[in-house]
Amino acid sequence: MVYVTVHAQDDTGISSVTADSVPLQLVNNAWQGSIMACSTNGLHNVTVIATDNSGNTSCDAESHYTTLPVVGISNSDAVSETAKFSTSKFLFKVWGRATYVDGNYFDVDDGSGNPLRVLEPGHIVRTGDYVTSRGQLKCVNDNVYLEASYYDIPEFVDGRRIVDEDAQLGNHFQRAAIATLSNPATKDLPIMVNLTSLDPGLLLLASDDDPTPRTNVSLSANYSYIYYTIVGNASCGTARIAAISSDGQRGILRVNLFPTGFVFYGDSSISFNKYTGDAYTSIQISCALLDPVTHAVLYNSQCLSYNTTGVKVALSNLNPAVVTLVDNPLVIDGWESPYMYNEYYTARIKKLEYGSTAISLSTPTGFTTPSEKQQLTLNVVHPKIDDASADIGCNLQLAKYVSFQTGPSSTADVTLSVDDESIATLSTDPLLEGSKTVILTGAKSGFAKYYVQGCSIGTTNLTISAPEYTPASSTITVNPSGFVLDLSSITTNKYAANTSIAIKSAMLSPDTLSILQYQNLRGGLSVDIPIDTSDAGVGIVTTNPATITANSSSATDSFDPVGVGSCVISLGTPHGFQIPSGRQTLTAIVNIPCIKITSVQKIGCNLQAAWALALESAPPESVDITVSIDDSSIALISDSSSIQGNATLVFENASTTSSKTFYVQGVSIGETDIRISAPGFSDTVKHIVVYPSGFVFGPYFPIYTKTSSANTLFYISSGFYNPTNGGITYQPLRAGAESANVMIECSDTSVGNVTVSPLSFTAGASRMASYFDPLAAGTCVLSIIQPDGYQNPGYGQALDPGRLTVNVTE
Repeated sequence: MVYVTVHAQDDTGISSVTADSVPLQLVNNAWQGSIMACSTNGLHNVTVIATDNSGNTSCDAESHYTTLPVVGISNSDAVSETAKFSTSKFLFKVWGRATYVDGNYFDVDDGSGNPLRVLEPGHIVRTGDYVTSRGQLKCVNDNVYLEASYYDIPEFVDGRRIVDEDAQLGNHFQRAAIATLSNPATKDLPIMVNLTSLDPGLLLLASDDDPTPRTNVSLSANYSYIYYTIVGNASCGTARIAAISSDGQRGILRVNLFPTGFVFYGDSSISFNKYTGDAYTSIQISCALLDPVTHAVLYNSQCLSYNTTGVKVALSNLNPAVVTLVDNPLVIDGWESPYMYNEYYTARIKKLEYGSTAISLSTPTGFTTPSEKQQLTLNVVHPKIDDASADIGCNLQLAKYVSFQTGPSSTADVTLSVDDESIATLSTDPLLEGSKTVILTGAKSGFAKYYVQGCSIGTTNLTISAPEYTPASSTITVNPSGFVLDLSSITTNKYAANTSIAIKSAMLSPDTLSILQYQNLRGGLSVDIPIDTSDAGVGIVTTNPATITANSSSATDSFDPVGVGSCVISLGTPHGFQIPSGRQTLTAIVNIPCIKITSVQKIGCNLQAAWALALESAPPESVDITVSIDDSSIALISDSSSIQGNATLVFENASTTSSKTFYVQGVSIGETDIRISAPGFSDTVKHIVVYPSGFVFGPYFPIYTKTSSANTLFYISSGFYNPTNGGITYQPLRAGAESANVMIECSDTSVGNVTVSPLSFTAGASRMASYFDPLAAGTCVLSIIQPDGYQNPGYGQALDPGRLTVNVTE
C-alpha cells in the first residue's frame, strides 16, 4: 500500500480529492488515503485530481513513488560496503533485541554484538523488547542506520501490556473497538492511554467525544478497558495501532482491512401488492464487508464512517413501466456514532403496473463490486384476500369479516359465493336466511361483515373476490349441532324464587357429538326445544317449549319449585339437530326451607350476647317463629337487651327473610340447646356453653406515669375467658342480673390511689372508667376484687388481666 497526503486549497473550497481514482479523506486539513502499490519494482507516477465546490478540477500527475524489493539483512552485513551501495535498490529488514535510545531512535542487536540504530519517531520500543523493522539504510559520515517505514514488537520485555484481538474492518467503515489493559485503572489511580495509528493511510482513529477521524487519540481507561473508534481507509492490509498508557503499559494493536461494496439486503426477489391509490414502497441496500479474494459478502453489521458523505449508489431499472425509482441515485452518509450498526439503507420505489422488473446496483468510486446480491427482482402482483375458512354447526351461523392482505386506500366491492348452497349459505343480515352469493359494497378490510349459515352437514367452497385482488378460496365445514343445558343440577327449597335455566345452541364434534363452540341460530330460523320434567309435584319449568330465535344462541327458562323431593329436567331434540353427548339433563332438588342463624354460642355467666335469625325463603303465608331453650336454669332468651328473658320467645307473623335479633342471657355455668322452629320450615338447633365470668382491666397494659402528671385513665370490663382463642371475650351484664360492685385495691397507697372504687356495673354495662392518681415515685399493683358470683377470667394464665402494674417516676 502507498500512503498519500495531499494539501489542496481553493477559493470556493475543495469538495473531493482522488489519487489514481481512489477518493481521499480530509484529515487535519490534509487529504489522506492509500492506494494499492504497483506489483512491479520501479518508479510509478500518481495522478491526483482535486475538485472544488463549483465543479472545477485540477490535476497533478508528477507525484510518484518507488517500489523496492524487501531483503533481510544481518547487522554485520548492514554496515558492509555492499549494503551501502544497495540502499537505493532494496528495502532492508532487521530484527533482534532492542535498546531504547530516545523518542526517535532505538538500537537492534541481532546477537552479533553489532547493534544497528533504527530511526522511528514516536516509537514505543523499550529496552529488552524483541523488535522487527524494515526501511531504507542510510549512511551519514560512515554511520549506518535504518530509516524505518515499518516496525513491530512480537515480544514485550515485561507483562504490562495493552492487548486486543485482531479486528476486522471494511474500507470506509467505522466500528467501536476495545483494548484491554493488563493493569486496570482505579478510582485512586486513573490511567490515560494514547493511541497512534502507525499506518494512517490504512487506518484512522476517533473517539466518542470527537467522531472526526485522525491519527492520534488520547482516552481515559475505564477500569481494564479502552473504548475507541477505528476508521478504515483501505480495502486490504493489516493496520497497526501503537498504544501506550500513562503508567507505562504498551501494545501494538492490529486491524485487518477488507474491501467493501453495496448489495441488496434480504431476498433476491420481492413481490409487492398492488392496490388503488398505493403509496411509496421501499427496498433495502446494504454496505457489506467482502471477502478479499472472492468479493463474496462476509457480513454487513458495520456502518459507513463519519467522514464518508455523499456516496452515490446508482440504480438501473430494467422495466420502468412496472416501477419507478424515486431515490436514484441513493445518496448515503456515514454515521456519527460507531455503535449504530445500520444494516441497510432505504430507497423508495413507486409501483405502477403489474409485472416484473430487475433492479441492478452500480459501484461508487472507492468501493468494490461484490460478487453477489447485485440484482433484485421486483414483482408487482395483485394483493390477496385472506383465507376465510370456517367451521359452523348445521342450522347455525357464524359472523365473519373480509380481511385483505393489503387494504385498499378506498372502499371496494366484494363478492362472496359458495359452491353448494344446500350445505351453506351467505347473508349480510343475521336475521335473514342466506343465499348462494352476496355482494358487500364499499368494503374495507376488517369492516366488511357477513354471516356464514350452515344448512346441512358437509363441506363446500367459499370464494371471495374483489377488483384488483387475487380471489380467496376457503373451505366451509358444516358440523352437527344441538342444544344443551347450562347447569347440571339445582338445589333450592319449596318457598324459594324460581331458578333460571339457559338452553344454548352449540356446534358439535362430528365424532363424539361433544360441544365444540356455542353459535347463534342461523337467520330466518326459530326453533322450539321441548323440556320434560320427571315429577311435576316437585317442580315445573315455566316455559315449555323454550324458543331460540334467529341470531341468538340461548333461551332463558326457569324452574319453579312445588314440593319437597327431586326430579330430572330433560331436553328434547328438534328436527334437524343432533343429541349432544352431554348436558341433556339436570337434577333439581327441592328441600324444606331452613331458618338461618348467626350466633355467638359462648357467653359468660350473668352476661348476654346478641343473636340473629332469618327465614331462608319467604313463606306463602306469614308464620310464627318460636325460639326456646332446653334448660332455662342455664340461659334465658329475650327480644330486648334491657329485659330479662324467658325459656321461650315467639316472633309472630314473619313473612319475609329479614333478620330478627334476640339476646341469650347466661344464668348459670353449664351447657344447653336453643331450638328455633316455624311451620313449614326445618328446625334449627344450636348448642351453647355458659362460662364463668368476671371483671378485668381492659386493656391491661402497665401504666407509666410521673408524680407531676395528671391522673391516668384506665378501664374495667366484664367478660369471660374464651378457651377457643385463649383470650378474654368482653360481654355486657345481662338484663335482670343484680348490680355488681367492683373494688380496686392498690398495693402501696403511698405511690398512688384509685380515684373511683368501687365501680357499680348494672345491666347492659360492659366497661367502666376510673383513674390512678400518682403521689410518689415507686411501683404498685392494682388488683380487682371480684364481687360474689364472679371470678377472675384470667386466673391461671401467664398474663393476669385482674392485676395492673403502675410505675411512677419523679
